[in-house]
Amino acid sequence: MPDQMTSVFGSDQAPHDLFARSRAEHAGAVANLQPLKSDYLCPHCEHPVMIFPGRPGFTCQGNSSHHWEDMEELKRLNPKQVAVAQRTVKQAGHVDVTVQIPGALVEQLNARYGKKLGATLAAVLRNLADEESLMVPSSDKAQIGIWLGAKIANSGELKGLVFNLMQMKNQVQAELTAVRTAVQELDDKGKNYVERRLKEMLRG
Repeated sequence: MPDQMTSVFGSDQAPHDLFARSRAEHAGAVANLQPLKSDYLCPHCEHPVMIFPGRPGFTCQGNSSHHWEDMEELKRLNPKQVAVAQRTVKQAGHVDVTVQIPGALVEQLNARYGKKLGATLAAVLRNLADEESLMVPSSDKAQIGIWLGAKIANSGELKGLVFNLMQMKNQVQAELTAVRTAVQELDDKGKNYVERRLKEMLRG
């Protein structure tokens, strides 16, 4: 049993003894917890409503006497709601890149992709770095859609349409081969018949 406890807890002491010793060693230590900002403003003074560690409920950042035990109590006062800036976590191996583009283009991109804009741009840039990658302008996409007789939303749909065309082409080629074979067989039968009749006439 002591060996099993050592392998699990790193000591042959009972778990409750280890926990008691840890509490004694860290007595008075306080976790460094930061307050969280909600997406509401105080209905009395319009300071941000916060969630403070160790204090249940919601508290005004500007006046601690403005406090609500739960969200329903706060909402009954119709507080203003604001967007809270989301903290962006940088992925390992990623770097910040600054480029200059027209402001109107930024607005269009934000309107279309929203919070996914960063990840979308990274994916597009990855395709640009690939020498074999192909980007299709909207005008070419529209023309291809007309030729194929279908609207194309993405590269996956385009690939599917091309695959269907390839299957149709293979089917047509197989049918043509069958027709050529049948014609050749008829032609051979006709030739054999003519040769046989000629031989019969010569013998007669």
